[in-house]
Amino acid sequence: MDLAVVVSEAGADAGAGVTLARKVASRVEHLVIALPGGERGASPAADARYVVELGEAAAPEDLAAVVSAFAESHGAQLVLLAAQPIFREALPLLAVSLGAAAVTDATDLASGANGLVATRMLYGGSALAEVAIQRPRAVVSHDFGGVPADSTAEAEPVEPTAPSGVRKELSRRRLPSEASLKGARRIVSFGRGVRSKEDMAMITSLAKALDAELGCSRPIVEDMRWLGSDHQVGLTGTTVAPDLYLAVGISGQIQHLVGMRDSKVIVAVNNNPAAPIFEVADIGVVGDLYQVVPSLLEALGAAAG
Repeated sequence: MDLAVVVSEAGADAGAGVTLARKVASRVEHLVIALPGGERGASPAADARYVVELGEAAAPEDLAAVVSAFAESHGAQLVLLAAQPIFREALPLLAVSLGAAAVTDATDLASGANGLVATRMLYGGSALAEVAIQRPRAVVSHDFGGVPADSTAEAEPVEPTAPSGVRKELSRRRLPSEASLKGARRIVSFGRGVRSKEDMAMITSLAKALDAELGCSRPIVEDMRWLGSDHQVGLTGTTVAPDLYLAVGISGQIQHLVGMRDSKVIVAVNNNPAAPIFEVADIGVVGDLYQVVPSLLEALGAAAG
């Protein structure tokens, strides 16, 4: 494949996306989208960078139009989009515009004997599927979290298309955030092993004692609704890479591991010795968290909440 275009939001780390695109394309270009209300800082990582700023009335179809025009003018065979809400919504529109195959939430890309092959998760991460892309072009979404790639290229502005007018934004407000997982040096996360909402207190105490942010797995947010989505670590949450990631009562399904496996030191506490979390852990403690966590708090000289 000759050319791939990586599309990310301004100010975001697109390093992993660029690295993935380089696996299958001889040349990679990076289109940075300055979204309404988002950061305007230059984004890292690409062989060539282009920046387009969408207006306040921009919608996913406007984003799709900009990316489609860019891909057409550059003759790109692959468009790799960041796995963010507006990009996810633009993906099918972009695929139709380009007459391209569409693959969501890819975890890997490879060049097969007959073309591009994408790996994606199925059934909530319990299975992986290899998808053979049988069209000359493909539009793929991928979680870009990871190590940034180096670039010395200067940003070149791209003229945005006029808003389509299909949608009209009535208002915009930022939801209050309880957690600041992105960029945190330490994170204490918990999962289904914590039996009740009241028992979260000891996990919160442990996070406080370690001066860490509080994270969790998907079921805590989506099934039990104990915490907001800003605490969720994983493919459908936040991708993190702290100095210390302490996972308490998390079995370690693939969608969670994808979001934290780049952490420098991973410590796992689980009563199941066969839990997948131990496959990525630097330190594993097989034991009852209701005994291990109080012992840790005692050793740290902290109260149990």
